[in-house]
Amino acid sequence: NLFREAARLDPENVEILQLWGDLFREKYNIAEAQRSYGDILKQNENYVPALVGMAIIEGGQAAHALLDSALEVNPRSEPALVARAALFIEDERYSDAAHILERALQINPGYAKAHNNLGTALASQGKTEDAIKHFGMALYINPGYAAAHSNIGVALAGRGEFE
Repeated sequence: NLFREAARLDPENVEILQLWGDLFREKYNIAEAQRSYGDILKQNENYVPALVGMAIIEGGQAAHALLDSALEVNPRSEPALVARAALFIEDERYSDAAHILERALQINPGYAKAHNNLGTALASQGKTEDAIKHFGMALYINPGYAAAHSNIGVALAGRGEFE
């Protein structure tokens, strides 16, 4: 396969290792994702995408520490901000999550995942109308975003609309 050949030809290329790590993480091969991210972090302990990827895998306090490192290197890293907000949503710290997601959207207003997650944080605070706006924006940016479709459907059903 092309990825394997690229990695064989240039085993220290962090971009290839990052793509591998992300692919393994998305396919739930956590051990291989950790290995890929770990290989990157051995070469460059401050490589923000690998810190974020590892944080998503680790969860909990380890994730917070990894994201602290990522945001220290790049305070404007949208994926790091969104990952931090996801941890706050898991911890039911919805207001903290919303604040961080608003920061991410100031950096990149076209970040569909940030809009979707902000909608989730707002809906969890009972701010259904604002949540629907952000789910809608996520769908405007990425019409195929399944999570946003599901979330807007739940929010609309919650106010009695079943279309």
